[in-house]
Amino acid sequence: MKRLLAYLFIVLGLGLVVSVNAKAANIVTKEFKKHSIYFNVKIFGNDQTGAYFWGVAGLKTDNLTGEGKTKDYEGKITFDDGSKCKIRINTTTNISSIGYLMLVHAWDSASYRIECASSAVSSHFQSTSSINLWKNKKKIILNSKGSFDIYVQYYGDKELISIINRFFDPKQTQIAKVEPTIKPKEEFKPVDKDIDNDPPRIEIAEAITVDTQAYTLNGKVKDKSKIYLTIDDRQVEVKKGGRFKVERFNIDPDVAEEIKIVAIDKWNNRSEKIVKVTVKLKATEVVRTYEDLKPNSVRVSMDKNKIAIIIGVEKYKNMTECNYCNRDAKAFKAYATRALGVMPSNVISLVDSNATRGEILRAFKISLPRIASDGGKDINIFFAGHGLASESGEDLYIIPQDGDQGLLEDTAVSRVELIKLIKRVNPKSVTMFFDTCYSGQTRGEQMLVASLRGIRILDTDDIPDNFSIFTASSSKQASSHIEEIKHGMFSYYLMKGLEGKADDDNNKVITNGELIAYLKKNVSKEAFGQNREQDPMLSGNPDQVLMKY
Repeated sequence: MKRLLAYLFIVLGLGLVVSVNAKAANIVTKEFKKHSIYFNVKIFGNDQTGAYFWGVAGLKTDNLTGEGKTKDYEGKITFDDGSKCKIRINTTTNISSIGYLMLVHAWDSASYRIECASSAVSSHFQSTSSINLWKNKKKIILNSKGSFDIYVQYYGDKELISIINRFFDPKQTQIAKVEPTIKPKEEFKPVDKDIDNDPPRIEIAEAITVDTQAYTLNGKVKDKSKIYLTIDDRQVEVKKGGRFKVERFNIDPDVAEEIKIVAIDKWNNRSEKIVKVTVKLKATEVVRTYEDLKPNSVRVSMDKNKIAIIIGVEKYKNMTECNYCNRDAKAFKAYATRALGVMPSNVISLVDSNATRGEILRAFKISLPRIASDGGKDINIFFAGHGLASESGEDLYIIPQDGDQGLLEDTAVSRVELIKLIKRVNPKSVTMFFDTCYSGQTRGEQMLVASLRGIRILDTDDIPDNFSIFTASSSKQASSHIEEIKHGMFSYYLMKGLEGKADDDNNKVITNGELIAYLKKNVSKEAFGQNREQDPMLSGNPDQVLMKY
């Protein structure tokens, strides 16, 4: 008779024997074939995580005489991750036996002790049936590997190998509490659920530049388990997909922030990242918009008794350019006819090369008297270009296209001289617009003369009663331009005022006082935006009516 030995069989807690794979069956079968069947206890199964294990407990003592015969076994259980646990089994039976021939079919009782790396467990159970010991199960806990049920049953060598293969191979008949003909819907595939040793991965740039002090920090963190996240030691919620964000405010934008992000998973794996955030504030510019010049928006009746002399010099022969001065003169020509009512035939226009000293004097000495004839005319003078004061500071000069600041009295035209030439034609009224400055600076703030003496503006007593003189700035200020519209600051607002914007009381009449008030308000404001000062001036009667429309 073939001897029967006892085997310890460990499976999952529900009593259902599940298969792992054929590879596991081969490993366990090979391992068991290395050991003698006789006087050994074989252990195999898989835990609740799906990991399989096997082991052998060899016979240590064998007392087969008298009542209460005992066998003691000691051995090891090996798990598929390579870890091992010690096991000790003690069995007792009261059924008699002859020699070494075991006639029993079950132990009456058994006790065991299992020792793993950091824990141990012991238990004892009493069998009541040699046939139905599947129900006589005890749950044991092995360290962190989960819980198992222990069963005691006798098996022979071939029978054991068959059970092992059937246990691990899904193609063979399964031992289960359910009907044996029912096959599982899909093959069970164990998943490695051992402890995670990989730290969380924080996904965010190490250097970030923002353009505002208040900003949002966005990132992502990845791990196999739940994550605890902190930013500068304050817990931050991790949303679906591992995304996180936090609102930040840098009080001192001149100092870059270094933000510490720490992520910890359930296994206490930790990762850390320092993110440097630099604030570079954008320079906020107020973009101003300007209306186009619209001379067609105003129209007055033509008057043959009105005359206009318009002079603009941009490209000087011996001096620096005067930005956009020729554009100002050309634009004012349209306002002379539409806003001031000058007939085109009574307009004298001198621009750039046509605005030499000779041509200017010709216009005032020859052309003007011819048009003015017997006098009584309303004369309008417009000049855009460079201007300088005499060395003594007692006279002001407009500089022609061929003028030379080194020969000012010989190559320029003084304002006093112009007034004398105009008075010869016995005008009814004279209105002069000078978009120039006498401080020695150009519209681009370049110096015309390295050193200048103080300037004495003509006293009002020196200006005839019927003369009104508008100047772009005071004697110590520079006259500037507006780059966006490519016009002199004074000229632009002068022409906008003549469109009707200077008509403060909306009575369709613009006086000198209304025009200078409009110019002071807008030119001074515009100059302030350019970090400069420019205040237009009026010498003359503020109640004088300039135009009716």
